[in-house]
Amino acid sequence: MTIPAGLRNSSQPSVPGRLISVFAFLLLCAMALYYFLHSPVFGVREVIIEGNECLRSEEVVQLTGVILGTNIFLIDEEQIKRRLQIHPLLDTATIERRLPDKLWVRIQERTPFALIPVPEGGFMAIDPQGVYLTRVGNIVEINRPVITGCAIPSDILPGQPLSVSILAQFLPIMEQTSPAVQLAISEINLSQPENICIYTLNGIEIRVGTLEHLSEYLGVLEEILTVQINRFEYRTVEYIDMSFRGSPVIKFYSE
Repeated sequence: MTIPAGLRNSSQPSVPGRLISVFAFLLLCAMALYYFLHSPVFGVREVIIEGNECLRSEEVVQLTGVILGTNIFLIDEEQIKRRLQIHPLLDTATIERRLPDKLWVRIQERTPFALIPVPEGGFMAIDPQGVYLTRVGNIVEINRPVITGCAIPSDILPGQPLSVSILAQFLPIMEQTSPAVQLAISEINLSQPENICIYTLNGIEIRVGTLEHLSEYLGVLEEILTVQINRFEYRTVEYIDMSFRGSPVIKFYSE
């Protein structure tokens, strides 16, 4: 049976019809995109900061440069990360959009490892790699051991590493110690590289000798600071000498 030409494919839409359908679909997509990018529903109303210890949340929010009300889909995450990582105390950052109007910023701070007195007053906080992180007015702001006896360059800026030989050798050794040891130390005097002295929070002097000896006897130092130090009244101890091979010597004031 022959089908008349005029009846062939009558169920299929014509070419103009298909074009109109495609155009209508694209128009709907464009309208939806415009809505998402301009609707006040998706304006950022809150920037939530997580992971900050030294920096205040308000300070981190300011560093992001995010203006409240900005459409959440127009936020440039990489730009925010670059802005945050300019700060010496900030190491890494991750950004998460939480629809419809919250921006979640998780940061990881560089951990201050020690404080170094500066001539003009206050202290310079450094990380385990010797990078100058920030400056504080007193040791209460950042509870870390104070390193004395180092000549610090006067032109050092936050974010720059300290080029001090004795410090560069000492920090990797102390980084191997436990947090308990680090918290038990009040001061480390590096003025005499052959006779390095560590002072406890109680003011007890521990003579550790050279860097090489300290590196070899870190276990002894940990034993002293976490176990032995608690066995006697600190006011009776003049010093503890572990600068030689063998068991450390405890010198009492009465001796």
